[in-house]
Amino acid sequence: MLATALQKLIDSEQTTVTEVAELAGVSNSTVYRWIARRSEPSFDAIRRLIRGLPDPRAQEMLLATIITGTSFRVQNYQLDLDINEDGVVNSEDALDAAIKVVRSAGRSLTSVRAAAVAGKVRKDEVVPLVEELNDVIHHAALVQEVLILMVDKKRRRKAKPVR
Repeated sequence: MLATALQKLIDSEQTTVTEVAELAGVSNSTVYRWIARRSEPSFDAIRRLIRGLPDPRAQEMLLATIITGTSFRVQNYQLDLDINEDGVVNSEDALDAAIKVVRSAGRSLTSVRAAAVAGKVRKDEVVPLVEELNDVIHHAALVQEVLILMVDKKRRRKAKPVR
């Protein structure tokens, strides 16, 4: 299925074999082997490819292909990773986002507990509860993305170019 998705992205000119190879950190011939189903990409190669594709629709297509047949689903968050707006994405941003996760989770759990004590959740309480839980998910995704970006930057500095 991944081979078909890659071929479709290339045929629709959303990417090229060279771009896939560069983003995944492999050679063009390796990408051709993936498309021909003679080999499978590693998890890290797929992760780098998906994260590097500039078109969110292409990212979603590859993710959807990979998770087809599982209970997982794809959600796309457009995240500004410079949490503290100092012009740099670093560990301070990850910590600031983590603090927001804890605060959001606290508010969310307090609301859920109050609803549990009342014996049931009223209809007018459902939307605010869902919004609070979405805040927790959003801030957790921010923490994750900042940390992944930091790790990727370190790996790129250490990585040797693929020939």
